Amino acid sequence: MSLNNVQLRTQLHLLLNDRGFKNGVEVGVQKAEYSKYLLENTKLFMYLVDIWEYQPGYRDPANVSTIEQENYMNIAIKALQGYEDRYKIIRKYSVDAAKDFEDGSLDFVYIDAQHTWAACTEDLNAWYPKVRSGGMMSGHDFLNAYGDTPHEMVYEVETAVREFIADKNVELHTTWPNEAWPTWYWIKP
Repeated sequence: MSLNNVQLRTQLHLLLNDRGFKNGVEVGVQKAEYSKYLLENTKLFMYLVDIWEYQPGYRDPANVSTIEQENYMNIAIKALQGYEDRYKIIRKYSVDAAKDFEDGSLDFVYIDAQHTWAACTEDLNAWYPKVRSGGMMSGHDFLNAYGDTPHEMVYEVETAVREFIADKNVELHTTWPNEAWPTWYWIKP
């Protein structure tokens, strides 16, 4: 499948399957809705990274109390019943979890954690070395939004991704304008 043929996030699995990817990481799992989609539609073994804790100062409707975060984790585990042999939960901050993986050891990384420029840039820097040549980096919410959305949230994913790849030899692809919350992706050279 051509990289240009992916119009929706729910088509990304076609690229993953076409390339025969075997392992991946999702950073920012919340209720595991996308994790379940990936497990249902690929043969990937997935590492699911999320801290499931309230983040002081982070403005996002997904940043709920730690009690609600615990509930999200329980919802995630329940949603993934039947796939226990194909995933592992890593309850750590993204950058700390990345240290547990060898460079070049992953086929696929999907980033959907904090959406500020600083947090997204940290995630990109932490996970990029972990993806092998020919592997895929991807993520959600490829947009910039400042305070005009619920909870005065700040999304700076588009800026962070574009700045990150400025000195990389990658071709950026997105699901924009087909989705309100676009996915970005590229193949690592």
